[in-house]
Amino acid sequence: SEMMGQARKELTALAEEFPENLEYRDSLARSWASLGSQRMREAESRDADEAFRKAESYFESLVEADPESVAYRTALGRVLNDRSLLAWYSFHQPEEARQMHQRSISLLEQAASSDQDGKARLALGHAYYRCSTYEYPEDQGNRAEQEELVLRSYQIFEQLVSEYPDRREHLSAIGSPCRRLGKLKREQGNLPEAARWYRKAMEYDRQYSTRFPSSPRAHGALAYSFSKLAQTLEAQTKWSEAETLYRDAMAIMEGLELESPQKAAGKRNSRIYADRLCDVYYGLGNVIIANGQTGQDREIHELDIKRARLRVTIDEQFQVGE
Repeated sequence: SEMMGQARKELTALAEEFPENLEYRDSLARSWASLGSQRMREAESRDADEAFRKAESYFESLVEADPESVAYRTALGRVLNDRSLLAWYSFHQPEEARQMHQRSISLLEQAASSDQDGKARLALGHAYYRCSTYEYPEDQGNRAEQEELVLRSYQIFEQLVSEYPDRREHLSAIGSPCRRLGKLKREQGNLPEAARWYRKAMEYDRQYSTRFPSSPRAHGALAYSFSKLAQTLEAQTKWSEAETLYRDAMAIMEGLELESPQKAAGKRNSRIYADRLCDVYYGLGNVIIANGQTGQDREIHELDIKRARLRVTIDEQFQVGE
């Protein structure tokens, strides 16, 4: 916003006039990092990276000025983690993403060893998880390293949920590595183990949505875990349980407003919700057919229409390349 832009100008002037005052630089760095996060949510990748680069520069100088600070190392590690995400997914620069992620993890591992409030460990868990989602060409067919990273992420989040059970940021984080482990086990053909991890995700997301009932993100995470477990049970021909889970996921997702591009969640999250709901319509129709239920032709037809209409909405509101 214009007000925040003016605040950054004033902080820049203060940081330049009083370089020995680290608080001015810290506030300025965090302001740029916050802007980068906002632009990333809005899918404005270039602007996000520019803001993160400025935050990185200030945090680098802060770490140099106070190398023992856990807070500065954590903040720099988080910014590098975000920049690596942009390098991988938005700019298609895998080597740059790798280098930034390695530096991010190194900083966060050092910070986590002296962590007193969980913040450094939380950032490290996110870094491990994100790194586990990067699939380099030389790693094709070898998921051992990815599985090790995502398991580390899960173990960190599990410990944090145990220590701080009421913190939103911990409950919101732990479902992702559970689903990732479910995905990896399913790729290995181990459907029972995949289902076990998806059930873990479902239970954590149920806690998350129960403790934070006004959070659309919490309900969306729970619906996603329902749908992933349903897909795995469908592959095991457990039609009835899969159908129940698909219906539970559909009820939640249809109750969530698809965020408009102008809202805070941004275009990326809106499209994710819409794509997942399309998958639920498709999966539910499949299990109804597979279950051999009679008299369901009309519902299957309605599901097909819902999916087609939602696809048109996706194509109209979220154009490819935006």
